[in-house]
Amino acid sequence: MNVGVTKYRFQHLLGFTYYTGYTVNDTNHKTKLWTAAASANNNILIGNGIGDIQQSLNEQYEKYKLEKPLKNDYNSHNQYIEFYVGLGIIGLGVFIYLLFNYFWIFIKFKDFIGLQFIIIVTITSITECIWNRHHGIVFIAFWLFYLNSYQNQKAILNKAVVDNTKL
Repeated sequence: MNVGVTKYRFQHLLGFTYYTGYTVNDTNHKTKLWTAAASANNNILIGNGIGDIQQSLNEQYEKYKLEKPLKNDYNSHNQYIEFYVGLGIIGLGVFIYLLFNYFWIFIKFKDFIGLQFIIIVTITSITECIWNRHHGIVFIAFWLFYLNSYQNQKAILNKAVVDNTKL
């Protein structure tokens, strides 16, 4: 709790006023940001297109009078909303299907590391847009590929052991 970045983080969620009079209320800010971002979608089915997300967000930030996100070209800070704006319901559905598919695979194979990873990605996607940057895509794709191939190798080894015991 004494680390500067995280010291007051939980207090910021519910609203907090410093001794200097500076007030922070992250919940209100995020709610307003997400409302503006969700209203940036001009085509519910297929979205605005990946390349037009920031322009659509900036238009809504201006409409909702969100000066800092507009000035700094902030993303929506919510991966689900970001996919909804860029790819519509179809893209959001594919993303959610991907998360549930890997969730089910990791449960099926009792891969608790993979399960923890997909849960962290799912929860983190609520407040961050990690899929919008090259580093995030590479990181997640690498770990999903690695964890999935690990399960395939484990299944092959288990089958070989079972087949060997039959002889």
